[in-house]
Order: sequence, then C-alpha cells, then structure tokens
Amino acid sequence: SSQDGNVADMISNVGSGVRLQALLLADHANIREGLLNVLSAGITRAKLPKYPGSLAAYLVLVVYLPPDQVGLAHDADIVFKYPELAREAGKINFSFRPEADRYPGEGLYLPLTLPIQAIPFPEPGQIDVQVSLDKQPANDLTFWLVGPDSK
Repeated sequence: SSQDGNVADMISNVGSGVRLQALLLADHANIREGLLNVLSAGITRAKLPKYPGSLAAYLVLVVYLPPDQVGLAHDADIVFKYPELAREAGKINFSFRPEADRYPGEGLYLPLTLPIQAIPFPEPGQIDVQVSLDKQPANDLTFWLVGPDSK
C-alpha cells in the first residue's frame, strides 16, 4: 500500500541508501577501535531530581552507508520535542564524513554516541527524539521524563 511506502521512506533515505539502523537511549556509550560499547540501553522512562534538569544519558545511533556514500559528507539533525506542548527542548546538528578500509562493494556501519546532558528539559513529560539524515526523516524514539516524586 502507499502507506507502507511512507514508512519505508522514513526508515531509509531512498535516494542515497543511507539508513539509521539503530537508535537507542542508554546510560553510557562509547566507541573504541570502531566497536560500539553500550551500557543499559533501551531507556523509556527517566526520573530527574528537579526541573529544569538534564538527563545524564547517551543517544546511540548506528548509521549504514552504502559503498558509494562512504567518504562523502553527511548531515544529521536531531530534535528533542515535547509533542503535547508542541515545543522543542533542544537540538543536535552535526556533519560526518566517514572513511574506512573496506572491500570493493562493502558498505559501512558507523556507530555514533551523543551525550545529551547539555539539553535542558524544563518539565516532565513525553519526549520525542526525531532524527533526520541528509535532511530526510530517518527514525524517531520516544521516552518519558518523570518528576522526583514519581514511582
């Protein structure tokens, strides 16, 4: 159906083949020698001691680049929103140009870790994280921030 096509377009950037293969919220993440190390991923609720406040967490992405896209410049735009309030909490924008030794025809899985501690969250509520790659919607993630008295 045409609706299925829209979902596929959001998950992968059809024109370039660049895809967001994974999107997670984690307690900690880093990259060592090209390997992604993630601790306690899959956060869907977080309790902050006060508001406004910051969340000591990492946004973890794995981007797939087909062979013809490795070595080219790419842009990532990430927006943190309160959907019920139609308000942004913060943005992360960056460019990347990955290079790697590969076999002919081999694509590249690029792990990225982004600390989000600097994003100020003014109040509890639902947070939608919307990721675009090369100006095309790539995927989204939802989590909830709760107050200090929540269970």
